[in-house]
Amino acid sequence: MKVGEMLAEMDIEDIPQALDLLRKHAKGTFNQVIEENSTFAVEVGDQGRVTIPSAERRKQDIEKGDLVQVYVRKIEED
Repeated sequence: MKVGEMLAEMDIEDIPQALDLLRKHAKGTFNQVIEENSTFAVEVGDQGRVTIPSAERRKQDIEKGDLVQVYVRKIEED
């Protein structure tokens, strides 16, 4: 099982702690997670819609109609 698949099965609240452990004990594995996944901020538009940036779509080979997994966390602005 790939690390990204393991993270996908975790509760969202547990992911930051799991990533911290990866950083400390498995640098190569953590780099694999970074390569498999994308993290970016987007603004929520009409009807709750968000757009995946084109660079991320290309990086992940995401095309119209593909099913993707999304983790959502609100970013608090200062």
